[in-house]
Amino acid sequence: MMQVGDKMAGGRYVIREKLGQGSFGAVYRAHDAIGDVDVAIKVVSEQAAASSAAMEDLTHNFRLAHRLKHPNIAVYNTIAVEPDTGLRSLVMEYVPGVDLSAYRRQQPGRVVELKTALDIVKQIAAGLDYAHSQSILHRDIKPENVRITPGGVVKILDFSLAAQLRTTVLATRVDAAQTDLVSAGTRAYLAPEQWQGRRPTAQSDQYALGALLYELISGDLPFVASDPEVLRHAVLNEEPPALAKLSKRQNRVVARALAKTPEARFDSCADLVRALEASMRPRRWPWALLLVALLGSAGAAGYWRYGGQLRATDSQKAARALAQMALAKQPELHDVGLAPRFTACTESRYERLKTALVNAPGLRVLERKELAAVLKDQDIANLFTANLSDEEMQGVRRAAQSDAVVVGRCAGKRLFLRLISVADGALLAAADMPLPRAEHVAPPTPIPPPRPTPTPTPTPTPTPTPTQAQTPEPRPAPTDQVEIMLESPAPTQASMKESPAPTQASVRMKRSAVAQGEDQSALVFTGRVIQASPRSESFPAIAPKSDKTQSGPVVDGRMAQVLAWLDQDPLEQEPPPRREPPPPRAPEPPPISDNPPPPVKYSEPPPASTISARQAERVEALLTAAREDIAAKRLTNPEDNNAVEKLRRAQAIDPDNGAAQTLLLAVTESYLGLAQSALKSKRWDKVETYLRRARTVGVNEERIAQAQAELDAARNPQPKSKPAPKPAEQWRPQPAKASAPTAPRAGEKRRFGNIDFVWIPGGAFRMGSPREPDATPHRVALDGFWFSAREITNGDYRRWRSSYDSGAFHGRELNGDKQPVARVTWNEADGFARWLSRLHGGTFRLPSEAEWEYAASVGGRQARPWRRELRKACQFANVHNPANRRAFGWSWPPFPCEDGYRVSANGGRFPANAWGVYDALGNVSEWIGDWFSASYYAVSPRSNPRGPRDGERRVVRGGSWRDSPRLVNAARRDAQEPDLRSPFIGFRLVREP
Repeated sequence: MMQVGDKMAGGRYVIREKLGQGSFGAVYRAHDAIGDVDVAIKVVSEQAAASSAAMEDLTHNFRLAHRLKHPNIAVYNTIAVEPDTGLRSLVMEYVPGVDLSAYRRQQPGRVVELKTALDIVKQIAAGLDYAHSQSILHRDIKPENVRITPGGVVKILDFSLAAQLRTTVLATRVDAAQTDLVSAGTRAYLAPEQWQGRRPTAQSDQYALGALLYELISGDLPFVASDPEVLRHAVLNEEPPALAKLSKRQNRVVARALAKTPEARFDSCADLVRALEASMRPRRWPWALLLVALLGSAGAAGYWRYGGQLRATDSQKAARALAQMALAKQPELHDVGLAPRFTACTESRYERLKTALVNAPGLRVLERKELAAVLKDQDIANLFTANLSDEEMQGVRRAAQSDAVVVGRCAGKRLFLRLISVADGALLAAADMPLPRAEHVAPPTPIPPPRPTPTPTPTPTPTPTPTQAQTPEPRPAPTDQVEIMLESPAPTQASMKESPAPTQASVRMKRSAVAQGEDQSALVFTGRVIQASPRSESFPAIAPKSDKTQSGPVVDGRMAQVLAWLDQDPLEQEPPPRREPPPPRAPEPPPISDNPPPPVKYSEPPPASTISARQAERVEALLTAAREDIAAKRLTNPEDNNAVEKLRRAQAIDPDNGAAQTLLLAVTESYLGLAQSALKSKRWDKVETYLRRARTVGVNEERIAQAQAELDAARNPQPKSKPAPKPAEQWRPQPAKASAPTAPRAGEKRRFGNIDFVWIPGGAFRMGSPREPDATPHRVALDGFWFSAREITNGDYRRWRSSYDSGAFHGRELNGDKQPVARVTWNEADGFARWLSRLHGGTFRLPSEAEWEYAASVGGRQARPWRRELRKACQFANVHNPANRRAFGWSWPPFPCEDGYRVSANGGRFPANAWGVYDALGNVSEWIGDWFSASYYAVSPRSNPRGPRDGERRVVRGGSWRDSPRLVNAARRDAQEPDLRSPFIGFRLVREP
């Protein structure tokens, strides 16, 4: 326990006052005699100091936090060590003012006004997003770790302690005895995934920010309980109460930030701020016009069907008449400009429109339930017309063109809602489309300072990264038949209570009937986004049609344009989609036999279907869950939670997804392998069971049939006939044996799996460096191997995950096809290698540490091609340079040269080494296959070492365009957690000979 006046670090720091006490130690304000400034010192508690793991994490994360330079993050200066006791203390920037908890208590009613709370959260979000861009999480956001200066600047504290929670016990059960280092205040802000013992993400920090926002506005936390187990149950299973002082729109924003799964939250903290700002602005859309037009079509639905034909004129007249009535009752809509309505389309507004449509008066219960179900299920949106040709689409449009009601325009594309009727007029369909991101975060406005109020100072905020538009891919070539989702006939009035929602059935139609518009079933289909070619963002200038027989008042001017626009079918001029040839069929794999089967070669996955960004995310989530199920052997059981079920759901959204097809093949192969083992032991019933389950997967039917035939032959062996006597063989000269193939020469290039590899000859070298504390030099011998000449690019990686996006760094692109892929985890890099092995045969994998260093250093002869002349480094590699330091505000030293790049460069832009390896140093760091251990070199095998058997972090090698000169050499070792996504880390592969 330190007292006022005590001195620390040899008398450099003099204690002035105690600022607070936390579970990890006490915080004091001290005066730095050398710098003549006040600093904050966190003295680590004896309990924490006794834990070597906690101290290791403290040092590691202080080094990470020391790199963070942002106006909303407190600066970390150094680690002070007491010379006599060895006790460590963290020396940080002293932030005057009060913490957020005290600030809230100072406000009237102990709550913060929404506008002020938004300004506070905006600054916190800016600091968190900056830290996340550096691949650093906070993990302990709470009011005590946020301070507001007298000038209204918000500062985040305790980034250096962010990884404490990784070393504490936060498993499936959390109680006070297990969480000595986790205070009750911290628990209240933990995200559900942290309570479940899963690894935190950036969305975990966002959850804590949402809880903090909730507390600022209401004065209470979303969930309150003194018992940790009760609190855990509430966080995992209950929804936070809606706040009465917030509107429904605002409550939805807060609820999304507090969602139970990271995927359901916002993509970034800035997105949370943007959504909250949008919810505080008044609505500007003429909703009455849109809803009345839609409800006009809906209200006339029950009267459209006569003798098996749809009456287009009735629906048009109903929509026109009700639109006229709406404008007659609200004349102010005449003066409302409609162009902003088309350009300011956001997801939240579209959601509100859907909600308003479902809840609108005049719809029957059955219609409302049907419409709500379809609007909620976004998988249905693209299911119907994914495989229709342009002629067939024109037939569908001609059959139902009068039922296309325009409901909005986003990014130059119109959004249509198809309202189609069945026998008694029940509604069937809706539409969906990818929506653009909201506008950027505006600079924060000054926050009312804590009392007393000194002069406010402005706070800069980093500029967010603009979102890039995505171009939809062409529709795939049509197949022989099209599958259409239909509703069963609507129930009668008497049966509605028992069966309120109609079931779905799948039917197949003749293409000719669809193209000619003859098949009545074509008029009953699910909604679809019809993305017409981009048009002017202003309201379309359409001359109104003269219709003297039209019922209702005759209007002209703006209203005439509205009505003419509602009547127009803008799809007639839509250009036909580009047709792609059908993908080649994969070769059939070999039958089951006693010998190990050769690797199965699958065809390249076809181009992905045109799906929305949200649907692509859902497909990726389903694929990830399916991979976990396959690893856990949940292939076809349990019934509703197995790999095959999830893969089928993924294919329903994206029928051409190559990864889903590959995983289905993997499931079949797994069952066939089990059947083969059971066949050898003559367990016939087990073989039958495995083959039956393999048939349910629905792929490789021929292979399964061969396995069944092999089973039948083994069960009922045929009597062997005596072989015919062999005639006397005459002597014939034998051909000379072919000479053994020569070994590849060093640096020889070959192409495997559409990736260039170079041959690295076997040999021995001195691995490690005396300058690196965890890289003790030792001699290692290696066999020859193929090493990818370049780092795996975005183009290479998107063959496996077609929608993958490496994103950008501070607005600078990382996603070019020839740039190295970034922000991939170790597990994803390993998954790409396994996929490549299945697809092309052979064994692809991540390199071992020894293989990587051997190839990068040309057998130990060249740790750095520029040797000690740092000014020449930019001639050989993309490295950290002075321009980077100025552009991104980095404090660590750069190389004293310019290479012309601010972020990663296209592969091969710099010279290769003597073995043909490009970019081994610089550009992006690279995942290695080995687990990391600082002491491994002392026990490493001297021949072909592959690293420790297990560990917590994976090795990373090579340095990147961000790293200082001392980190960029072939012997330098680094390590990261395998689920890290970093803009500075990619990978390359080894192919075994």
